[in-house]
Amino acid sequence: MIQLLILLEILAGVAVVIFVVTQVLFPIFNGTPTFPIFRMRKENEQLIEMSGEIEKEQLRIEIEKLTRELDELHKRHNIPNATPKEGNGNGNVNAS
Repeated sequence: MIQLLILLEILAGVAVVIFVVTQVLFPIFNGTPTFPIFRMRKENEQLIEMSGEIEKEQLRIEIEKLTRELDELHKRHNIPNATPKEGNGNGNVNAS
């Protein structure tokens, strides 16, 4: 039992030394910010957020494109323009 505790103590010490070397000493010698592991998490969150923004923007562009196509079809077939922009806000379109 005592040998197991000694082994765990040694492993914990090695883990602390590795953490300090990789997160503090290497970055200091390389001239980069310390604790890059935590910074990577923040950057990953930013990447996920920006991916969502890109996806939203692509959907907005696709909606605009489809709306223009719908307007063109209305003009081509002499149908009164009844796009959702003219709706009552509930998604219902009031065609006149």
